[in-house]
Amino acid sequence: MKNSAIRSSLFISAIAMSSFSCTSTPPNPAVQRAQVYFVIDGGEQSLTDAKEKEQRLQISTYMNENLMGTLKRRGMHAVPLKKQEDFSAGPDKYLLTTKITRYNAGSKAARMIVGMGAGSASMDVHFEFKKDKVKTLEVGDPSVASSRDWMHIVHKIDETIADSIVRTLTSSAAK
Repeated sequence: MKNSAIRSSLFISAIAMSSFSCTSTPPNPAVQRAQVYFVIDGGEQSLTDAKEKEQRLQISTYMNENLMGTLKRRGMHAVPLKKQEDFSAGPDKYLLTTKITRYNAGSKAARMIVGMGAGSASMDVHFEFKKDKVKTLEVGDPSVASSRDWMHIVHKIDETIADSIVRTLTSSAAK
């Protein structure tokens, strides 16, 4: 009898917790209307080392897919572009340019053997979020270091950029 009462109370608690965690604020209409066209420059053209070029190309390709998914999860329409000249201005259209300014692959061996932050990988990115190619709404320089892997760094940077865009769109809609 005692066990069934405990199970029932745990079940009810779990239901209550899940219903609270599923509630969220309704999406901002300005964010839902936003069409974000983005260009990612991996900076590989300026590099001379073949291995570094390959790493940057791999990172920018992965970042392209991940950023698109991150923006879509935030409720925006995301469209990757090859170059910013392909962007045409219009209502609710925005241009996001992103450039990897520094990447350090770190040491996977040090991360695995030593741990505690040794051999961590890091990346710096510069982004500009514009309306109509001219009006800059937001500029940022996120930097992330991690003792995990480069994909984790890309996720964190993309999340930072998406959060910044949502804040910018939300605050501009409130004005």
